Amino acid sequence: MQNKNEKYKFLLTTASAVESICKKELEIYGIYDVKCHNGFCIVDADISFFYYSQHIKTANRIYIILEQMQITSYDDFSVQAANLFDKMAGFEREWQKKIVYKNMEEGKEKVKYRNKIESRNKIYNDKLEYEDKVDYNDKIEYEDSIHCKYQHEKNFKLDIACKKSEFKSEKTIYAIFLKEYQRKNLTASLNSGVFIDDDISFAGIDIFGYSLHIRGYRKFTGVSPIKETLASALVIHSISKDFDFILDPFCGSGTIVFEAFLFVIGAKVSQLNLDFCNSYFTYNNEYDTEAASAINSRLKKFEKLRVFICSDIDKEMFEISQANFKRLVNKFGLRITFEKQFTDFAVFKVKSLEIEYLFLFSHCDAYDVYFFLTKNSLLKNFVNIEKKQGLIISNLPYGKRLKDDIKQNKSLAALRRVDKDFSLCKRCYLTNMKWLNEYLKNDNFKKRKLYNGKIEVTFFQYDPDHY
Repeated sequence: MQNKNEKYKFLLTTASAVESICKKELEIYGIYDVKCHNGFCIVDADISFFYYSQHIKTANRIYIILEQMQITSYDDFSVQAANLFDKMAGFEREWQKKIVYKNMEEGKEKVKYRNKIESRNKIYNDKLEYEDKVDYNDKIEYEDSIHCKYQHEKNFKLDIACKKSEFKSEKTIYAIFLKEYQRKNLTASLNSGVFIDDDISFAGIDIFGYSLHIRGYRKFTGVSPIKETLASALVIHSISKDFDFILDPFCGSGTIVFEAFLFVIGAKVSQLNLDFCNSYFTYNNEYDTEAASAINSRLKKFEKLRVFICSDIDKEMFEISQANFKRLVNKFGLRITFEKQFTDFAVFKVKSLEIEYLFLFSHCDAYDVYFFLTKNSLLKNFVNIEKKQGLIISNLPYGKRLKDDIKQNKSLAALRRVDKDFSLCKRCYLTNMKWLNEYLKNDNFKKRKLYNGKIEVTFFQYDPDHY
């Protein structure tokens, strides 16, 4: 067992333009030694970061850096690869052959989904021919073309990011690392990563072994769903200690609202791969509890936020969001203390750490959502948002989600009405419509370019008290 205070270096990959939001999340948790790079963050921390990492919601993957060196030529990658795999030689465990979920039903669904994706990728990548007869049967283009992931037929997996570098040939880097891997006769199925920023190369191993956007609660989705990690980033970028409620008027399967809830309660959303991590330390439940307690104490500033509202005009989404909510409650060990179903809305109360939160699901046109939430006599028995501060946040319908001509679509008229009715609240919209602000005719805003999958989108923020 190693010294608890010994320093390690971790690398957190993110979606493009989310690096600074990831840093903000870490600072909220009390982790300040963070440096942002293009597509990833570097954190210097002690072993406690392993425990904290399970709560991080904006990172796609987290690596422990085992080798860092300045690169002057491709030959330097051979040295780095040799050093990395010398350290990996002690990790000869087949821990990455499959992802194991606590809920077996979830596991079956996810394996079924992964097999479908792998089959599709194989059909595409079988057309490619590379030297050395390497089977690139899992080549994935990330949303901003920063990362490429390769998987060799004998368990070797490598994530490569080298956009801001003169060493841009991922195939060359991969071939170098694969050659060293084979020369060491390694068999461990470990996710490795090489990340080059300018002339510095970081090489390490994924401490989880799977993409961290997988939360396990979202069995059903709508068309073009937002990734959980991006949804969390939007919430963390927008949230304030002054909010009493959060509303998504175009909620779809409910991801943004659910991620806001998981953030506020400080949920542990990922599970370390202990087969690998035990090479560094013996997992200690007391340290785990300490990390959770420290995070929750720092999240108390958001304790006013107790009401979470999902609304959608689509009856199917109204039902799907509730089904996903119940899966979330079961997965994270929460308890529903109250449930009431009505014709066009449903109310739930759920407890976390003895604090009660209210969830409202409404089947309502966004055009009428303010009137519905403030004038419905039955609803007033449960929630009242009049004269209260809140966050209106949504991944607006676009792309495949819009069936009509974009400027004739009724959802835009509904959005304009939402923006007007909730003008005293902070409003945040993710959209690929760069002209949205001209449509809403509001000069009091900020915007940020992001990527939802491969789609370039803009995150508009309207705040009556700022800008």
